Amino acid sequence: MKGLLIKDFQLSLLNIRMLVIICVVSIFITSSSTGSASFVISYVTIIFFMFVLTSISYDEMDHSISFLFTLPISRKTYVREKYVFSLICGMIGLVFSTAVCMVVGAVKNVNLIEPDMIPAALGIYLTLLFIVALMLPIQLKFGGDNGRIALFIVFGVIFVAIIIGSKILEHFNIHEADIIKFLDLLLSSNTALAIPGFILLVLAALGISYKISVKIMEHKAL
Repeated sequence: MKGLLIKDFQLSLLNIRMLVIICVVSIFITSSSTGSASFVISYVTIIFFMFVLTSISYDEMDHSISFLFTLPISRKTYVREKYVFSLICGMIGLVFSTAVCMVVGAVKNVNLIEPDMIPAALGIYLTLLFIVALMLPIQLKFGGDNGRIALFIVFGVIFVAIIIGSKILEHFNIHEADIIKFLDLLLSSNTALAIPGFILLVLAALGISYKISVKIMEHKAL
């Protein structure tokens, strides 16, 4: 798996322009008067997570994945590496964006990283991991280009389901503000349980996603 990780990191370095743009945009946003540390952390971490999906597209380019599996690499190891790669990429994005906010804050003599940003950053990372757990099996099943179309369809279905759900709730006189107020009350009264519970939920989602991805790769024709 070490060799696969090295391969994906080297392929990610091909997007050096993207990395430079991320640095410039991050510094610009945090330097602006309306700069938000939470937005920068979310934006940069999302971009780094996207490198995982890009690596799958590179693997499938010119049927390179067929050659890859002529090496002593199992399909299960390949899938495992993608999940480990996503964990590392997300963490790099999280640390990098936090460092940028700290440096810019030090230059401007402004504390951009408040104490409550730590759980917020953790929440952002876990939320994006949950999304990755949904996206990776789709990408592995349908490939790079078709996978993007499938993702749009999935998120479109989720969006429509949210709209329909909100209409049903409105029919029973339950409004969005009431739901937000209830969730805020629930989280504030169970803070000690909320974070570990969310971590367990994300780990469970990743575990299920991994099992599905392994099944997909084992039955995938190359």
